[in-house]
Amino acid sequence: MKICCENENYELRGRISDYETMLEKYGFVRVNIGFIINCKYIKILKTKKIILCNGMEINIGSNRHDKVRHAYMEYVREKNKWKL
Repeated sequence: MKICCENENYELRGRISDYETMLEKYGFVRVNIGFIINCKYIKILKTKKIILCNGMEINIGSNRHDKVRHAYMEYVREKNKWKL
C-alpha cells in the first residue's frame, strides 16, 4: 500500500481495510476500493467524486458515498467547533 503525504510517500504492507479502521479516528475515510483520504484535504465533495486540494479527482465507490459524506461533515463540524 502506498501513502502519499505532502512532502513524502511511504509504502506499507497490510490490507487497506486494516488501515481504514486504524485511521478513521484521525479524520481519514475510505472512498473506494483503493483510496483512504484525509478529510482535511477535501476541497469539493460531489455525489460521485471528491476533488482534493491538490486538484486530484477521486471517484467515490457507489456504496461509500453516505459514509464519506458523514465523515466529511463530522470533520467540518469538529474543525468549526471552536470558532464561535
